[in-house]
Amino acid sequence: MKQILFILLALALLAAACAPAEKSAKDDSPQSALLPTEAPIALQPTANAPMPDHYPVVTPLPQKTDNTIPRRADQTLDAVYLDSVNLLAMESFPPQFSLEVMGDLPTPCHQLVYEVHPPDEANKIVVDVNALGSVNAMCTEVLQPFSAVIPLGSFPEGHYTVWINGAQAAEFDGR
Repeated sequence: MKQILFILLALALLAAACAPAEKSAKDDSPQSALLPTEAPIALQPTANAPMPDHYPVVTPLPQKTDNTIPRRADQTLDAVYLDSVNLLAMESFPPQFSLEVMGDLPTPCHQLVYEVHPPDEANKIVVDVNALGSVNAMCTEVLQPFSAVIPLGSFPEGHYTVWINGAQAAEFDGR
């Protein structure tokens, strides 16, 4: 019986501690909810207060490129962590080739972007694989697994090498 009363008393104290504090009738200003260390924010400027020159201005963000992948000024181009790369050859005529890439993005807020460059005179196909993120995004700092298929296309007869982010990933013969 004493244990039940003790548990009920503890629950009542816990519920009272978690309840919001009551406001007094004379204390209805929005500043009353501020902690003692916080400064109140002026919602409207007074006549004698100087106007700050750092109000946000909403303008369209200019486009710029980095490694030929277009991005806005508020976006970052980050590295991906590649775990595996597999060359896929489709059974078609002419044969179509794709890359299956698996790895991790830096955060769940990043998105996978890639660019496939046409083969150069040495039949080297360069593929840039990156993660596009936002400078202003608040995101959990954990790796986000991904799996993607990157189409390469079909190629005339010859021996081709595929390079991803500066490392040779695959080679094949075009028909």
